[in-house]
Amino acid sequence: MAAVATARDVEEVVQKLQSDRARVRDEGVKLLGTWLQGDRAASFCRLLGRNTVRFKPGHGNLTGATTWPLLVLALLNCVKEDISGKKRGATKSAAARMFRVAVQCAEDVKLSGHSLHLLSVAKQLFVHIWEVIKDGPSLQLEYSIILRQLLNVKEYRYQMKPRTYSNFVSLYMKKVASAFDAKFSNQASSKDESFRCTLTLHVLLENPPSDYPDIMREEVLNGFSAIFLHIREEGKLTRKLMECINTFLLKDGPNLGYKSVKIHNAVQEFIFRCWMTTHDQALKSLFITYVKVQLKIARNIPEILEKLIDVIIKELDKNVNTGPGLLWCEAPRDEKAVSLRCFQEEWMDLSATVFYLACKCTTKTANREKRMKKEHIMNLIVDGLFRGSLFW
Repeated sequence: MAAVATARDVEEVVQKLQSDRARVRDEGVKLLGTWLQGDRAASFCRLLGRNTVRFKPGHGNLTGATTWPLLVLALLNCVKEDISGKKRGATKSAAARMFRVAVQCAEDVKLSGHSLHLLSVAKQLFVHIWEVIKDGPSLQLEYSIILRQLLNVKEYRYQMKPRTYSNFVSLYMKKVASAFDAKFSNQASSKDESFRCTLTLHVLLENPPSDYPDIMREEVLNGFSAIFLHIREEGKLTRKLMECINTFLLKDGPNLGYKSVKIHNAVQEFIFRCWMTTHDQALKSLFITYVKVQLKIARNIPEILEKLIDVIIKELDKNVNTGPGLLWCEAPRDEKAVSLRCFQEEWMDLSATVFYLACKCTTKTANREKRMKKEHIMNLIVDGLFRGSLFW
């Protein structure tokens, strides 16, 4: 039978973590690991959870009782001491790792019984994470995981200062940009690290504490513009980057105005080059989302449509995976078939939107050449229908 945790057990761990002696702190980290992992975790976490709920802000000293904030701040202090003492080796990594495990356990409702145990110290956690990540790249792996977890909880991210948020975005944007440095782009470890940085950047863009700050907006625009000018190949990193751009445009599109053109000028070469050659359906779906968003917010729709129409016509003329007599509703209902149908529907919706906008844009002008272009588009649609292609 697993041991039942008591307040004395928590106090013992905290006292060791807060010690001025490195060896004692090491013992505290190891002792905490025995409580947070295995059969004893449930008892230990529920004790902390009950005490944290009992000591609500304003109704007691949260950091002076056997609570989650007390334990996490003690771990935070342990990591600080290791860094300030320039301590190297496994213990430093163990303290950071245990910090991550503690945050995960605190937010695990099955273990702790409740959520939002760290609300009273959320602001301190974000500041600490920033101070460690900007100066301690060796701890980036563990701390990026903690950052992503905290950002996904709106009550926590609302506690983060806008300046701290901007600093995070700027830092990770620079880390992602460095992935395309010719000196490092071929190293497998560098690519893995770059993907993790891009993943964190995506979570940051998806979960701002409030509206994007103006200073950060300019940095993101410049960052994406610089990154996509150097992209030469597709893969999971470019897929995640497209997710980042789509998220940024969806969140902040109305505030960008003509500035969205800056992103498009950098991204369009990569998109139109890969669109006809890639077999990555997920990447194509991201392209479709990107184009739809840009068509809604961009001021240079005719310029975007001009290249897009050529791509759409070529795509519609391609052979499709389903046979000519097989309707979407008759396709097998496995996961791949459903994914294919969704992609086809996205593609058809985009095609209809582009053709409609192309005709609409040319209708508004009295220029004879533009009207001839409209007539040319209508002829292309009719020709496609006569060819009998399933997409047409």
